[in-house]
Amino acid sequence: MYLKRQKVPKSWPIFRKGTKYVVKPRFDAKRSLPLLVILREMLKVVQNRKEAKHTIHMKQILVNNKSATDEKSSVLLFDTINLIPSKKYFSLELSNKGKFEATGAAGFKASYVVSFTCAI
Repeated sequence: MYLKRQKVPKSWPIFRKGTKYVVKPRFDAKRSLPLLVILREMLKVVQNRKEAKHTIHMKQILVNNKSATDEKSSVLLFDTINLIPSKKYFSLELSNKGKFEATGAAGFKASYVVSFTCAI
């Protein structure tokens, strides 16, 4: 399915003017972005949907260290995107304005909180 470009959530960092339709993610359109929008609009790695399908089919893109299945797959907040040919890692985060942004990560490392204290 698709969404009209004017009706997408405000958190998506895409231009409101341009083509009429944008791909709809598999689930939860308000809290996630489709992989095609990230590759084409944000990272500018591919130019069109056909190139995105080809790179995903060749298993050159990993989402959370698993190969991506299709261009409509949802990428949630704090998910990591690995571009295998260029050896680059990106993490999906929110900017100060409330829009999604892909920030470059030096390398994917699993981390966790050891202790958390709250002073009242």
